[in-house]
Amino acid sequence: MKRSKLAIVALAMMTLIISFPVLGKWKEQGDAKTYGGKGTEVPTAVVKAKDGGFFVAGYFSETYNSDPKGWVIKLDKDGKKEWNMIGAPGKIYTALAMDDGGYLVAGYAQGDTVKNGVFSRLDKKGKEVWGKPIGSAVSYILETKDKNYLLIGTGKSEGKGQDVMAAKYDKDGKQIWAFNYGTNFDETGSQGFENPDGSFMIAGTQALTSTGSRTDMYLLQIDKDGKLGLYKHYGWPNFTNGLFVWPMKDGNYLLAGVSTGIGKGGSEAAFIKVDKEGNKLWEKPWGGASADYLSYIVPAGDGFLISGMTKSFDDADGDGFFAKLDSDGNVSGVKMYGLKGWPDQVVAFVPVEDGYLFALDTQNFGDQSENLWMLKVDKNGDCKIKGCPGVK
Repeated sequence: MKRSKLAIVALAMMTLIISFPVLGKWKEQGDAKTYGGKGTEVPTAVVKAKDGGFFVAGYFSETYNSDPKGWVIKLDKDGKKEWNMIGAPGKIYTALAMDDGGYLVAGYAQGDTVKNGVFSRLDKKGKEVWGKPIGSAVSYILETKDKNYLLIGTGKSEGKGQDVMAAKYDKDGKQIWAFNYGTNFDETGSQGFENPDGSFMIAGTQALTSTGSRTDMYLLQIDKDGKLGLYKHYGWPNFTNGLFVWPMKDGNYLLAGVSTGIGKGGSEAAFIKVDKEGNKLWEKPWGGASADYLSYIVPAGDGFLISGMTKSFDDADGDGFFAKLDSDGNVSGVKMYGLKGWPDQVVAFVPVEDGYLFALDTQNFGDQSENLWMLKVDKNGDCKIKGCPGVK
C-alpha cells in the first residue's frame, strides 16, 4: 500500500450552515420523539452537547429526488428542539462536540463526493465559525490526545481510483498534515481511534479487483505523523465492507462491518478479531434469513454495544436493532424498534442517565418520508416508560 500527500482542491468557499425554517414539531410518543415535515431528514450522527443536551447531524432533501443539503439540529436534555439549520448541498456524516460548546462537522459538498469534502466549526448556536474545503470526503472526526483533530475519509488517488484519506488539523482548522493511502484498486476510509502511543488505527474497505466485484475490510495503522505502518485486509468470498475498528480489553482489535454471502441472508453484520500484528484470531457473522446491516458499534465493559437495521426478524421491511456483543463475538439481548410498513434503523446512540438515547432513521411517522426519531431506552434497550411505539 502506498502513501501520498493529499491534494487540496481549491473550492469556492460557501457558508455551510444558514438559518433554516422549522419543518415540523416534536411529537411526544412516550420516551420517543419524532421530528420532520414534508421533506426528508436523515440522521447520520448524534453527540452529547456540553450543556447536557444533544446535537444531531445529517442531511435534508426537500423532495425525494432533490439534492441533499447538510442538516443539524440541537435538542435540550429533554428532547425539546432549540434550533435547527440547513447548509449547502452535500451531506454531513460526522460530528464532534467541542469544549467551548461548539461543534465540528464534516462530510462532502455537492459534486464529486471524493473530492469536494468540507470541514466546519460551528458555535453553540449553530453559526459557522469557519469552513474548510478539502480534497476528500470525510466520514469520521476524532479528537487526538494533543487536542488536535484527525479526519478520516476517502480521497482521489494519483491514478483513476480512490484512496483512504487521513488528515490532521488544529482547533482553528489549520492543516498539520494530510495523506492518502492506497493500492492500484479503490479504498475507502470509515472510522478509527488513537492508540496510547499516539498512532492511529483506521478501518475501511478495499476493492480486490479493478471492477470492485469483491471487497474486503482492512486495518491500517499510521503513526502520529501519518507514516504508514501495518496494513492487512480480511473478508469472506463476496463483499465485506469495513466500518469500524475498536481496541479490546485484552490488547487486541475488533473490526466490524457488513458482509454478503457468508450466512443465510443477503447481508450480515461481520466481526473479526485480530492481534496487534493484524493476525486474524476469529471471524463471526451475525444475522438471519434476510438482510441485516450494522450501523454503529462502541466499546462497553468487556464487550461492545451494536445497532443497525434487521430485516430477518419480525418485520421484512426492516426494524432498528440494539444488542450486546461479547469479547468472543457472540450477540445477545437483541431488541428491535419499528412499525410495520416502512424501514427503521438505529443509526447511532449516546449514553444517558440509566440508559441510551437512540437516533433512528424512520419512515413510519408523518408522511412516510425519512424523519429523525429520537428514542430513550434503559440499559437493556427497553423504554423507560410505557407507550413507546414500535418497541419489540
